Amino acid sequence: AKDSTYLLEPFLTKHRVTHIRATVKELLKDKAVLNDDGNKVIEFDVCLVAVGAPIPWSAGGNGLPQGYDGSRDNRLVKLQQEGEKITNSKHVVVIGGGLIGAEVAGDIAAYSKNETKVTLVHSGDTLCHQGVVRAAAGKMIERQLTKGGVDVVLQEKATIQDGGRVVLNNSGKELHADHVIRTTGLVPKNEFVRIEGALNERGFLITDDFLLVEGGEGRVFGFGDCCTALRNAGTELLENQYILGHNIKAALDKRSDNYKEVKPFLEGAVVTTGPNSGVAQTPCFHTQFLIPGFKNKTMFLFRAEQMLGIKQE
Repeated sequence: AKDSTYLLEPFLTKHRVTHIRATVKELLKDKAVLNDDGNKVIEFDVCLVAVGAPIPWSAGGNGLPQGYDGSRDNRLVKLQQEGEKITNSKHVVVIGGGLIGAEVAGDIAAYSKNETKVTLVHSGDTLCHQGVVRAAAGKMIERQLTKGGVDVVLQEKATIQDGGRVVLNNSGKELHADHVIRTTGLVPKNEFVRIEGALNERGFLITDDFLLVEGGEGRVFGFGDCCTALRNAGTELLENQYILGHNIKAALDKRSDNYKEVKPFLEGAVVTTGPNSGVAQTPCFHTQFLIPGFKNKTMFLFRAEQMLGIKQE
C-alpha cells in the first residue's frame, strides 16, 4: 500500500496545477458548481471528467465517508485497519469472480493470520472470463485459487442478508461470514453530470473515439472507468493519455479537425492469485510463469511513474 500511495502536492506544484479540494454538485456544458458552502461556480473552456467508477469498498480506497481526511498518512492507517479486519476474520465471502475478485480472494487466503476460510462466489462458469481472459486461462486461475485454499463457487449469484448471512440464489445454501466483499462490477459516480444525453442507461459517460462526451458540444472530455471509451485497463489508459492531452489542446485551440482517435492497446491481462502465483494472458497464449511474479513484485508501478512523472517522496 505504501509503495502505491503517492503525495499529490509535488505533482501539482511541478505542473502548475491549482488544486481545489471539493466535490462537484453540478456539471454543465460550460461550468461546474462546487458542493461547498458558497456553491462556487467555475467556468471553463474545456473540462475533463475522470472520476472513475469505484467498487464501494473502503479497503480498496473507495466508499469512504464524506469529509474524510484523505491524506497519505491517514489513507495508510485506514488501509492497515481494513486489512487487519479481513485477515483476522474466520470466514470471508468474496462475491464476483472477475479480475478484482479473484485477486482479492487469493491474497486473503495467502495473508490471513488465523487460517481464514475464503469463499469466492461467481455467476459465470469460468473466472474472469467475460471479455477479459479466455476460458482456458480462467480455468487455470480457478485451479490456482483452489490450491491456495479458496472455495470457488461457480454459476451462483449471492444475496447479502443481515448478520453476515449470504444466500446462494440457485442452491439456497446459506453462508455465514464475518466479512463480505462485493466486487461485482464498477459503479459510475456521474450523478453530478447535468448535460443532456451524456449518460447511458447504466450511468456511464458516453464518449466517442476522441474521448468527447456526448452533448458536451466539444468542451467536455471523459477518461477512465467513468466513461464508455476504451476498456477498464490501466495499461490501455496510460498508452492513450497522450492522445487525450493532444485532443484537449486541439479543443482549446478550436481545432476539431486535428483530433486523434484513441488506440486500443494489445489485449492482455495479468491476474495474481496470491503472492507467488498467477496467470498472464497475451493475444497468443497464457502462462503462469514469470509475468505474474513480476506483477506481484512491482505491480507495474514503475510504468506509471515513468509516464506520469511521479515518484515516492
